Amino acid sequence: MHQCLLIPETVQLICAHFRPTNKHLPTLDAANTSTLAALAQTCRYFANPALDALWVKQIALTPLLCCLPGDCFAIDLDEAGVSHGRWARPIFAGDWSRLDFYAARVRVLNLDESSDAAFSAAGANFFNQLAAGAPSGGLFPKLRVLYSRKYPHVASCLRMFLAPTLRTLRVYAKTEREHRLMMTHLSTLPSAAPQLTSLLVYTGEKFFPRPPHFDAAVSSILRRMHSLEKVTMGCPDIASLQHIGRLDSLRTLSVVDLPVEFQAVKKSKDAKFFPRLLELVIRRGDILTALAFLRLSTHAPYKRISITTAGVVSNPELERLFAAVASACRPTSLRTLVLHAAGSGGLARVGAPAIRPLLAFRNLAHVELLSSAGWALDGDAVRELACAWPLLRTLSLETSAMPGGAAPVLASLEHLAAHCPHLASLKTTVDATVAVPDVLPSAKRVRQTRLAALHVQNSDIADALAVARYLSRLFPALQDIKTHRDGKDNSVRDNPNQLTRDMMTQHWRWKDVERMLPHFAATRREESQYAMERL
Repeated sequence: MHQCLLIPETVQLICAHFRPTNKHLPTLDAANTSTLAALAQTCRYFANPALDALWVKQIALTPLLCCLPGDCFAIDLDEAGVSHGRWARPIFAGDWSRLDFYAARVRVLNLDESSDAAFSAAGANFFNQLAAGAPSGGLFPKLRVLYSRKYPHVASCLRMFLAPTLRTLRVYAKTEREHRLMMTHLSTLPSAAPQLTSLLVYTGEKFFPRPPHFDAAVSSILRRMHSLEKVTMGCPDIASLQHIGRLDSLRTLSVVDLPVEFQAVKKSKDAKFFPRLLELVIRRGDILTALAFLRLSTHAPYKRISITTAGVVSNPELERLFAAVASACRPTSLRTLVLHAAGSGGLARVGAPAIRPLLAFRNLAHVELLSSAGWALDGDAVRELACAWPLLRTLSLETSAMPGGAAPVLASLEHLAAHCPHLASLKTTVDATVAVPDVLPSAKRVRQTRLAALHVQNSDIADALAVARYLSRLFPALQDIKTHRDGKDNSVRDNPNQLTRDMMTQHWRWKDVERMLPHFAATRREESQYAMERL
């Protein structure tokens, strides 16, 4: 053996080469798995590093359960051909030795129901017996990350996944019984996982109301943890918010809502509230509590804010929200801003003065603003917006308003092309019924080569050919055009509603534009190549 292979770091680097380079990949591919298995069998110097790389990340319990003696469990097929695991005999203390040898190498466990079909469908009793026989110190003594989005019955055996080394925990329960079981195990979290920095508790709020005791139980856990960097939960209580608000470590807070009592909390002159918070997400909150939170956290160096309001939001309230964001955030720190006022239907459209406070954030790269009532912006407002946000990569001025209202003319997109060179995705309403110039003087020609996707919502359009020619000149990389009718039945003749038929007609005109864009792009490339050949 070469002497270089006697250096442990060299062997570890060789094995690390076969790990997935993309952190989002669930596990190793087949080729790398075979290579690492071969390395593990080559010699004793490669065995442990290769096994560590093989087992470091798992997406199922099946490989580990297969380390138990073969007579421990059996897999049966039901009448529908679905596999179900079951215990064939009790688990004895000596059965764990081989499993412990490999389980100690697991650092990331991302449980996926589809990758563990036989055991995920085994039922709660199967997992209860597994948890009862598991070692007292947990099944994975060096586990750092546990993801369990919708893996069934994890709540009943959560104890065996908790380890002192655990740093990230994401769990999910879809029934009240699972909620109670989960809380039984999570109540020991501060002592069982003292190094935990990221806690994500999903409660199925989209499918049914959260049990009233659940948020209170999670809040009581938060009050006993002191190293949290990321928290995702339903609705924390006042005491837990005040506790985590004093943590210098907290970087991300994602909640469904904030308690109504939070509106009465007064700002302290001495203590800073969420002094290091970088990301705030409120998924379905009351606008007044959102305003109160922003008022109290004016010292936070926000990089991302995402607020979706619940209920009807008036234009004055929306203007207050925009102003509160402008007051709470540092002008140079904010990179992503998502503000959705989804319940403002039937109100007047939001004008440029309401958006103007947000123009102070010169480093914004991603902006999503939603008003159901729509946006009353003209060409001058679009120019002002484009000049203020030169680093934009995605811009969405979303609305569900019907066509026919005031909208900036198609030519106003030239301001975005001229001042936002990095813009790659745009969602806005435009008036494409106004004629655009066919040819511009060379001094006024603008070409933006990054925009690839355009969502025009319910925009009106007259001449598809003229619009396609104009857009292909302005945005030569544009390929994808969508409307609000994408993914819906667009059979014009079969729909009795005149407004819907008009929207379908506009949709098909925009799809004509999309079909013509590649042809215009090819023609321009040929002309450019011909011009270069003649030089």
